[in-house]
Amino acid sequence: MLPTLPPLSGSGSKTVQKRHIDQSIEHMEACALEICVKYLLLEDIDNITLFSEEQIVLEELPHGFDVSDSDGDTIEYDLFGSWDAWEEGMILYDPANRGLGEFFAYASCHWVDHLGAVTEEPQLHLASIEKLCEVGSTRIQNWIEQNRRPNCTIKPRFEFDASLYDPVTVMSLYGSEAMLRCMLKESDFNSMMFHHRPILGAADQIIQWGDLSRLKILFLDDTVGQQLQTLDFFLLLMSRWSYPRVQHQSWDSAFDLIDQMLDLGPAIEQWSNELLCVAAGMGCMPVICRLMTRARRDTVLRTELLRGAQRGKGTHSRDKPLHQSIGEAVWCNHVHVSWNTCWTWRALKRTSPISTHAARIFSIWRQDTATHPCFAS
Repeated sequence: MLPTLPPLSGSGSKTVQKRHIDQSIEHMEACALEICVKYLLLEDIDNITLFSEEQIVLEELPHGFDVSDSDGDTIEYDLFGSWDAWEEGMILYDPANRGLGEFFAYASCHWVDHLGAVTEEPQLHLASIEKLCEVGSTRIQNWIEQNRRPNCTIKPRFEFDASLYDPVTVMSLYGSEAMLRCMLKESDFNSMMFHHRPILGAADQIIQWGDLSRLKILFLDDTVGQQLQTLDFFLLLMSRWSYPRVQHQSWDSAFDLIDQMLDLGPAIEQWSNELLCVAAGMGCMPVICRLMTRARRDTVLRTELLRGAQRGKGTHSRDKPLHQSIGEAVWCNHVHVSWNTCWTWRALKRTSPISTHAARIFSIWRQDTATHPCFAS
């Protein structure tokens, strides 16, 4: 219940009163978070699995399948129906019957909601949240499996693979910005609580399911940011962009990290050529445009981008020859990319003293367009 506020006077009274109300709401959210986390940290929840072997078998059956019905008819999914309608008639379970208690379902499904509302004194909750989300534990497996089933149906409502999550991944997706920054500053990411490469794993889950603006928090963090300032991260980003599991309204906040990387120093210049070639092969214009735009005024970057193809290990397919960026785009059927890249190279050639490299690029491009089936007569 909200505390009664004294009457206020003056022009700023409404602002002060709103601040008091906001503080009271956050205090309640913090209390709810503490209650849920303490419950989920009970010893039994790390010792008892949510489902029996029989229930695991039932999960694999299609919705509407009746084990006593010889016809084996199933229910077809209604795209416009509600979750309650879809889950009506599903086989249910009771976590209390497994010894997890009456409060387990609420705590598992809603503690992350309370987590996202807490911004004050985040360090008070940090150790408990790390234990609650310890990678590979029965505890994280249990609450995630319940979180997928808010109505306690055997069939899960959505995908949520516990093996991919650890404290920083959960915090990156569900925690407030203040809580996330606190964890990045205070946590020991070399501990057994976390995955081997926790920051890259967290970034991957953000790209797939979360708010892309969160990537910048990880990327620019003084403690862990260098773990994302690598070619591997941008290759991962392009891979998820090519085959997105969730449609983001805009990918700009993610690809703008290339500009951030270029601003940080010369590290990206060591692998910018390879990044450009892979981007061309994937048809990833957001990366190509940002690299080309910067190369117009950055002579060091321009020199690196015009360099002959010297691909690193692991990024080149054995079943096709090695190409520079334009050839890579043509070979992979991204003709629009090859034309855009070609004309940008022409502009760079006019501003670059390295004309021999530009000539080599156009030579490769002409060879590829002559032999690739895309241009066959």
